[in-house]
Amino acid sequence: MAKIEYKVRQGGFITNKQAQVYGPIIVEIAENNNYQNVPEKIVEHAETLNSPLHDYFEWDDSIAGYKYRCEQARYLLRAIVTVVESNEKKEELRAVVHISKKVINDESLDNNKNGLYVPITKVFQHEKMYRDLLLAALRQAKSWQKQYEFIKELEPIRTAIDFVEMEINGDKYSI
Repeated sequence: MAKIEYKVRQGGFITNKQAQVYGPIIVEIAENNNYQNVPEKIVEHAETLNSPLHDYFEWDDSIAGYKYRCEQARYLLRAIVTVVESNEKKEELRAVVHISKKVINDESLDNNKNGLYVPITKVFQHEKMYRDLLLAALRQAKSWQKQYEFIKELEPIRTAIDFVEMEINGDKYSI
């Protein structure tokens, strides 16, 4: 069997060192539980103070509860769509999208480390916000491309992503 190395994916919130420790533990937990209820089993494993996973989690329920509700709010933001009708065609678009705060030069946003959540209709009216959304979409597509690079049947999609990237890079946009 090939040697397996674990590392954090681009944009991940842990270090490569943590990924090397956590990876084998997570795989073992999944295998030991027939790949069922894995998130719950990871939390159960991490509850013990001597678990290497313990420090990854927030155990203060007052803080964890708030963070969970913020995650629920993010899910809510992703779940709602706006139905836009144009030329007798209806399109469903996410009602609110995430935009990097660096796109807008506004000193009042300095406390906001998480970026902005802007109605899609406003994004279409603002060139910098639209460009940020476009580049975020391309980063997601490139991430997907890398995640599934071993599936040969998806090569036409990967080629299309590369083509779009070249088109964007040839234009005024950059990643």
